[in-house]
This record gives sequence, C-alpha cells and structure tokens, in this order.
Amino acid sequence: MIKSETYNIADDISESLYKDNIALVPVNNTFLFDLYSLTDSEPYEITDLNKVSEHDLLQDKLTELLSRTVASQIAMIKSEVVPVVESVYEEIKKVLNSYLTEDFVGSINIVQKDVHDFLFSEDWSDLVKKHYLENVEAPRSLSIKDLDDSTLNRIIEASTMYTSQNTNAAIDIIEKLNAQKVKSILYGSTSELTTHDNHSNLDEILPRLLLNETLKNNEDIALDVYSSSGLNQLRDYLNHNTKFLVTLAENNRKIAEQKMNPNYGLLVLSIDKNTNTIYVNGPVYRKFLEDGNDNSILYGLLVDKSTNVTNYSISSILSNKEKLVNYFNSYLQLAKTNRELNLFNSFKSFFIIIFNNSLAEKSKFEDEYINTHPGAIEYMHKKVRTLLDNVKLNDIIDLNNLYNTVMMLVTKSRFFYTDAYKILTYMTKESDENMEPQMAAAIAAIFYLVDYFLEQVNIVHG
Repeated sequence: MIKSETYNIADDISESLYKDNIALVPVNNTFLFDLYSLTDSEPYEITDLNKVSEHDLLQDKLTELLSRTVASQIAMIKSEVVPVVESVYEEIKKVLNSYLTEDFVGSINIVQKDVHDFLFSEDWSDLVKKHYLENVEAPRSLSIKDLDDSTLNRIIEASTMYTSQNTNAAIDIIEKLNAQKVKSILYGSTSELTTHDNHSNLDEILPRLLLNETLKNNEDIALDVYSSSGLNQLRDYLNHNTKFLVTLAENNRKIAEQKMNPNYGLLVLSIDKNTNTIYVNGPVYRKFLEDGNDNSILYGLLVDKSTNVTNYSISSILSNKEKLVNYFNSYLQLAKTNRELNLFNSFKSFFIIIFNNSLAEKSKFEDEYINTHPGAIEYMHKKVRTLLDNVKLNDIIDLNNLYNTVMMLVTKSRFFYTDAYKILTYMTKESDENMEPQMAAAIAAIFYLVDYFLEQVNIVHG
C-alpha cells in the first residue's frame, strides 16, 4: 500500500514537472547519479529471482550508508552538540534575565502610617486632662550621664512595668525598645519634635513620653541618668517634659485625625524618591484599596517629574487618577525600552565571553577535528562574531527566540563542520508543534534525507 502510494505520488510529480518542461538531472559522481544510471541501463524485469541486480545492490548499499550516517549524526548531535547549546543558553539566559526582569515595581515600598491606638484610649485622655497646655515650650535639657548597659536595661524593665500598670494600651511601644534605642532617645533633643503637617513624629514622641513617665516614677533611676543640681530640679524638668510631650502628641493626633478621614483625608503623607518609598495614611489608604483602586496610581506620583500633582489628599489624587496611571505606564514602557536597548548593545560581548568559556571544555569528537584542521578555532571565533552582527533585538528578548538564536550561533560557529544546525532546526521546528521528541527526530531525519538528495540534483528548465 505504501509503495503504491509512493509510486502514485512520484508519477504525479513527474507529470507535473513534464508539463512545466522541467527535468531533475542527477549530479555527476553522486550516489543518486550512479543509482539512476543503473536504473536507466538495466531491464526493469528480472527473470531469475535468485539474481540480485547491480541496481538493487547499490540501492541497499546507499540505504545502509544513509541509515548509518543519519543515525550517527543524530547521536552525535544529542550527545555532543545539544549539551553545549543548552549550557550556553542557560548562561546567557541568566545574564539577560538580570536585565529583562529588573523590577521597578518590586523596588517600591509603600509604608502605612497609623496613629497608635494608645492615643484614642482612656489612658491617653487622662494624660491629656492632667498635662495638656495650649502653649508650652520645650524644657531646657539636662545633661545626660554616661549610660552603661546595666542602667539602660534597668530603664527598659522599669518602663515595661510602668506602662503595663498605667498605660497598657501602649505596652507594645516599650516592647520594641532596646538599649541602643533608649540611649538614642535620651541623648536626643526634645525641642526638635515640633507640631507640623505630618503625624509621623508620633513614632518618636510616644516612646520619649513613656520613658519620661517611667523616670518620674523611678527617681532613683532618673538620678543615674541626668546630671542635676538636685532632686527638685530633676522633678521640675521631668514634669515640664511631660506637659511638653503630651501637648505635642495631642496636637499631632488632632492633625492626624483630620487627615485620617477616608473621604477627604490625606492619602499620601510623603514620598522619598531616593529610596522609592511612599508613606501613606493607613486608614485612608486601606479605604482607597477597598474602593477598587490600585497602587499604580500612587506609583505615578513617584515617577512624575513635572510635579503636576502636589496635593496628596484622597480627592486630589483620585481626580488625577488617569493622569497618574498614564505617567506610570509611560515610565514603565520607557524603562523597558531602555533596558532592552542596553541589553541588545551588551548581548554581543556577553555572548562572546560565554562562548569562549564554553570552548574550554571540548569533547574527543571536537578535539579530533580541531587537531586535524589547523585554524579551526580561529575560524570559530571569527564566525561567531560575524553571526552576532546579524542578530536582531527580537531574537534575544523572547526566550523561545533566544534558544533558537543561541542554537544557531553555536552550531554555525563551533560545530560548523557538521549538519547540526540543519538537523536541530528541523527538530526544534517540529518540537514547537508539541510533537514527541522521538517523532520530531524522525521527521528531522526525513527532512535531512530530502536535503541530502536535493544536493545531488540539478533542476533543468526547457
């Protein structure tokens, strides 16, 4: 059945070529020429069935030779060429991924700032009733003694005890303190903590206040901390400090409370473009997300160099929503284009380094060829540079294209003396069609044989 179909196809092709006045003429001194010559000269029918014609002998010889050639070529490619291609591909992919997967979005930090629950507790209300003043200046600082770790740890222990007994809502503030932080607070200047348009200072004010209250209630420790002319001076200082810190914290809390309104409050508190950090108002930000908005709107503020949006209230940002998203998308596209261009410009040098490194390990098969062909290594280096000059951007930014590009570069330069490129191209093409590797190899072998015979044929017109 197969032979019959083959003959029918051959007849159809012959008839079509005849009509177009085209002849396929075997090239002299090839297997196909010898086979054709014998077919043309011998009678088609053989009466002695035990006699084997010269044509059949040559055909069997050719079949055996081609089978061995194709099998050895595919075996060599699988064992020698493919591992080199895949090794170079993996190495170059690592380099390219470092360019292509550079994640600007991943480098952006959104930090939520929330007013501590302590400032809405009864304990805080009691402190405000006792100590809040409309106007109070920062106390003149007392000198701090040299504080050793033992004293600092006593302060932390006493603060934990005081806070748990008197202002338990703020216990987590004290639990975050260590000796270094306590030292920093005590040596710091209270006068720097002024009321302004940002409630982030509350993170600094509350620990100071709790430490101050602890020392007020533990005068023996306070005497080990401050240099004073007497206990009365120390008490005056600590009491004044309490009034100043409570007033400062309450004023900041009032500002923060106004900004916390999710409908008209301040969404963004500040932006640090050096660290790609956006500080947001916690309650307003959470409502912003719950309403279906996403961070790309805020990212637009980070990349907006024109500073067209300077009001960071929720209403102002939402009214500029489309503009901010467009800013960000344009930035991403520009950044992507720049990365790809940088990558393309660097690809050649990257590849040559990786290619040269790969040549450090060669198989016995390669060494045999190189040792018997002087100048082979020099040709490989020259060839790969020539091939790289023809590589396009799209050949490397798509990973599928990248593998085919690497395969082409390696096989046409390092394995230029084999048919590796031809066979692997066929195999890769069939594999792209989700074909099993064995079937892809079989079809590649067929294409390879077709090419083999086509090289032995001249097409003659007229």
